[in-house]
Amino acid sequence: MSTAPIFTQQNPTDAQLVSILDHHYGDGVVYIPENTPWSLYTFARKLGYISDEGYVTRKGRELLNRFQQVS
Repeated sequence: MSTAPIFTQQNPTDAQLVSILDHHYGDGVVYIPENTPWSLYTFARKLGYISDEGYVTRKGRELLNRFQQVS
């Protein structure tokens, strides 16, 4: 049984999406950080930021770039 909190928000914020997308490595695969709700990863996939294979998509990279420019 997972002890990660359940993500129940309808529309995750950009910051929440970036928090999971930012955990990708050189190969582009997203690795879920400890204590990150699995449902946030699922939302990111449904919204097109992560591919079905678990890679950051072009849309996801664009969000990461926009967020980094603001920070």
